[in-house]
Amino acid sequence: MKATINNTKLVGVIRSLSRSERAQCRKFLQSPYFNSNRDLVKLFDAVDKLLQKERPLEKEVLWQKLRKEPYNDVRFRKYCSDLSKLLERYLAQIAFEADENQQQVFLLKSLKSRDEAEKLRNSVMRSAELLAENPPYLNVEFYLYQYQVQRSFYDIFDFETRRSDKANLEEISANLDLLYF
Repeated sequence: MKATINNTKLVGVIRSLSRSERAQCRKFLQSPYFNSNRDLVKLFDAVDKLLQKERPLEKEVLWQKLRKEPYNDVRFRKYCSDLSKLLERYLAQIAFEADENQQQVFLLKSLKSRDEAEKLRNSVMRSAELLAENPPYLNVEFYLYQYQVQRSFYDIFDFETRRSDKANLEEISANLDLLYF
């Protein structure tokens, strides 16, 4: 019996993707920003094609689709590991893109260290506050978001060193209390 990857984490993740998610994942893998190894796209395509045909995923068959050289188990496992990590990153990316609140929080965090981006920082703060004004639910995620926005505001405006300015510590504390109680 030939060695297969049918029961691996990699194959499990690919199986869990819908047809449209697989197409989006392929675009993600083709992006040089996320992936610089073209062989990983080939491996994804080969696994996807064999899964659609419900054929066994033999390591050596997949290797021949990637490389025209003798099978190298260490390199093949490295390819599978790298592709698994990229698929995990893809899943995290789609979750991130679906959560506008977290996008705002991470944008605020990235603007903290950019002194020249004050106008953008102010615009993002307004957007974050607008998102918080009409929440669909007053649940844990809402209060966590409120806390993160207020904490980012505190960090951005560096109230630690500017003690004469009025800090938003009361808002931070109130949102933290609501988050936990």
